[in-house]
Amino acid sequence: MGELFEHIPPEYALAIPPASAAYHPDLTSAFQARFGDRLLRTEFATFSNDMPLHLVGEAGKILLVSTFNGDNWREASVEIAYFGNALTDNPDEAGPNTRELGIFFPFADLRQDARTRKPIKDSVGRAIVKAQGVTDRALAKIIRHVAGAHFVCFVDMHNPWKSAKAFTEQDLDVINLSTNKILTEYLVANELLSSNLETTVVSTDMGIYLTAYDLSGKIGKAMNADKEPVPMVIFKKTRVGTDVIPEHIYGDLKGKRAIVIDDIIGSGTTLEETIEAILKYDPAELLIFIPHPVYAPKGYYEKLENILKIDKVKLLMVADTLPLVRQGISYPHPYLKFDGGKKVEVLKIHDWIAEKAHTILTARNIEEAIKILAEEIVELEDPYQLITEMTAITVTPEPNVAVYYEGQKYVPIPMYREIFRSP
Repeated sequence: MGELFEHIPPEYALAIPPASAAYHPDLTSAFQARFGDRLLRTEFATFSNDMPLHLVGEAGKILLVSTFNGDNWREASVEIAYFGNALTDNPDEAGPNTRELGIFFPFADLRQDARTRKPIKDSVGRAIVKAQGVTDRALAKIIRHVAGAHFVCFVDMHNPWKSAKAFTEQDLDVINLSTNKILTEYLVANELLSSNLETTVVSTDMGIYLTAYDLSGKIGKAMNADKEPVPMVIFKKTRVGTDVIPEHIYGDLKGKRAIVIDDIIGSGTTLEETIEAILKYDPAELLIFIPHPVYAPKGYYEKLENILKIDKVKLLMVADTLPLVRQGISYPHPYLKFDGGKKVEVLKIHDWIAEKAHTILTARNIEEAIKILAEEIVELEDPYQLITEMTAITVTPEPNVAVYYEGQKYVPIPMYREIFRSP
């Protein structure tokens, strides 16, 4: 297959199951160009009774690629479970089809990382909705105990400190890749950091703090002679019902360039409300980056237009971790210019994703992969502890004081019985 593939050991292979390959064809093309004949067979067929027949190739170490989004999670779950199990299962004398399996997610929507917490009228704290399952915990168990995988890799994981626990608790190693390095390179190359404005990085919520903290260091290395991180501004989002209320808890924005970072944009409502809150502190300009453009069908187009019309917004950018056009979705294209003016820019990272997959796949072990990719990995540290160390401010989540059962029934958790007030 030419010199590009000669250095890839034949005992390693990349697997892109058919539904995942079809979901994001442009990214699939980047993987195909990078791996060539190191792509592994993954094929669904059927027996005569229409029950599934799943067929796989074999290799010593395999990385299986999947996108886990709201419009394809069923297909993704089935492919991970069935193909993963076919690769790792050891049912007879023939043995398994691989010694080591990893799952690589260019995007996984892990926002449902806990049961919903309902606000309780006239009471401190919140109530846990007991009837709900937790998506990231279910996915972690499928990956480890059905697919038999040994590690997982994500690109710009949602709420990495919290979400990673769902996977590490199942004895899975976790790599949290970040686009911060290539974002910084883009900002420098396009002279968006070249003026004399003081620069800050804005963490829009506790869940994105680790990524924002990492970015402040990379921006500092690019801008400052002493390579020190740029200052940070920290917001916390409080959810009341379906409303999200941004609360400023640390840092100065007045007259400064604010690099605003979040992980996912859905309807655009939360982003718009966050930008409105940031503007109250009078920054000079805003550069906004959100890697994962999920785009809920209702409302996002109007929200993006409103944000782009703000004079202080100099950049609104997403990455192409998700396909720009999705099958069966006909709502407006988010990358068109508004009235011939500013548009949502796209950071092209398909080749970067394929390159990182190659590094992980061909490393001798997970520790070596993490060492090689250290500059592009966000460490999974406790954000609350880091914030306290930086600011001397203690931020704690609201306590869960009750359990909510369907039918408006609230039962207090024993240790909080004294502060619970029944609505």
